[in-house]
This record gives sequence, structure tokens and C-alpha cells, in this order.
Amino acid sequence: MAKISGRNIEDWLKDLDDPDKYNRATALETLSDAILEDQDLLDLLMPHFKRKLSDKSSLVQMTAIESLGKVSKQHPELVSDTIPTLKDFLKVQDHYIREGTLELIGEIGSREPQAILDLIPDIIALIEADDLEIQEKIIESIAKILSTDSPLAFSDLQKFTNFMQLPIQELRKKILPMLASKFSSLLVDPANSIRNQTMDLIKSVSSKDLTFIKELIPFLIEKLTDESVTSSVVQSLIELLPLIREAVKK
Repeated sequence: MAKISGRNIEDWLKDLDDPDKYNRATALETLSDAILEDQDLLDLLMPHFKRKLSDKSSLVQMTAIESLGKVSKQHPELVSDTIPTLKDFLKVQDHYIREGTLELIGEIGSREPQAILDLIPDIIALIEADDLEIQEKIIESIAKILSTDSPLAFSDLQKFTNFMQLPIQELRKKILPMLASKFSSLLVDPANSIRNQTMDLIKSVSSKDLTFIKELIPFLIEKLTDESVTSSVVQSLIELLPLIREAVKK
């Protein structure tokens, strides 16, 4: 049996169930630092990290979340099955667990955005109900998800629509450019149905607040340099022209 920090792994595994929560947390932290480059250790220890999400101590739960976060940076597919538990953690009273959960969701979503889409309504529900630190962590997590190169379908991006209408101005300023970039790509999608659905959604959002149009137009203009989508861009700009004029006046 291999050793970590001078001790057998078997001894560290025993510590995961030690009566002392600090010993359990230390064992989790030590083991998680040792596994990332060792596939055999990863296979051995992942079930233990996941089961400690149900530990009676919030300290150990938080350490388990952090451990899974380390794994998710390289192996998000090994962590995505914890999402039902993460959904429950978004509702707990412990501030640090909510914050750690959001960070883990962002890590998973930055590599497997489809995996976390069902959590978007729960994340949105946190925005107005929580403090500034949690709000900032929400935006950081969403930013990681939206910055991924993995394409998001129209139906997926629809789930983010409520972020366009956040009443908290500072949060909207951070999230709108990222959403505008994603939606500008859908406006030049090869499928007419996707372009039409996207245009309808943009018009619906912009009829209540023209801020999104102001964010969207620079991304569309940038796409004019791509000859393969020029006609779609021009068509979109023409269709949005009435809203553009209104936005310029304000």
C-alpha cells in the first residue's frame, strides 16, 4: 500500500471516520492533494470524497467539496454525479458551504456545461436572497460556465435569460457581456429556426430593458469580419435596427 505524507493510505482512510472532525477534514485534504496524477488513487478515493459530503460536520462537508473541486479541474466527469447533492447544498444555512458549492458548480460547468444546467434556477433563486459575497461567487461560477468553448444550444441558453433582468445593476454589468457573446453566436447559427428563436428572445428581453442590445451590438459587428456569416449578421442588425435606435437615444 502506497504512503502519503509518511503514512499508509489505509491509515488515512481510517481517519476519514475518526470521531474528531478535524482529523476527518485533515485526512480529506491530504488525500485530495495526492491523487490528481495517480489514476489508481483517484479510483480508490473518489467514493470516499463523495460519501463525506454527507458527513455530520459542516467542516468535513466543506473539505469534501473542496476535494471534489480539485478533482473537477482535471476530471469533471468524475464529479458530475454529485450534482443532486450540490443542489441541496445551495439551500443550506452555512455560508461557506454555499460558497464552496457554487465554486464547485463553476468548475464542473466550465468543462461540462450541460451537466449543471438544471441547477440554473436554483442559482438564480440565490441571487436576491443572499449577501454580496455569495452574489459575487454566483457571477464567478456563471462566468466559468459561459466562458467554456463548449457550445450551448438555444434551449440551454434560455435558462440564463433571467440573469439579463437582474435588478442588481453591478451583477448585470458583469453577466450581460458574456450572455451577449453567446447569443450573438446563435444569431449566426446555420439553422433558421435557431436564429429566429434567438431573435424573438432578444426582442422580448430588450423590450423591457435596452441594456442587452447595447451589449449585443459590438459582438455582432465583430462578426462582420467573418465572410461565412456576414449575411446573417446584416440581417440581424437590420431586424434589430428599431431597438438599436432606441438604445442609442438613451
